[in-house]
Amino acid sequence: MKVKDLIAHLTTFDPNLEVMCAAEDKELVGAGELVRFLDIQETISVVEGRTGRDDSGSFTFHSAAAREHARSLSLT
Repeated sequence: MKVKDLIAHLTTFDPNLEVMCAAEDKELVGAGELVRFLDIQETISVVEGRTGRDDSGSFTFHSAAAREHARSLSLT
């Protein structure tokens, strides 16, 4: 998703709402839990890399010699 697309989505909500991310990855989710919620920190930086999808539709990120930039959000 591009920053402009994220901004467009977020502007449809109350600007005072909290923003968080949800992960379903079994390595992140505790035993007996279905989802883990992550808090978005203030740290937002630029990383070089290329995003895409593999054959299964999973998100991919490749950083080696990519000349594109993406934003990285720190989650806890």
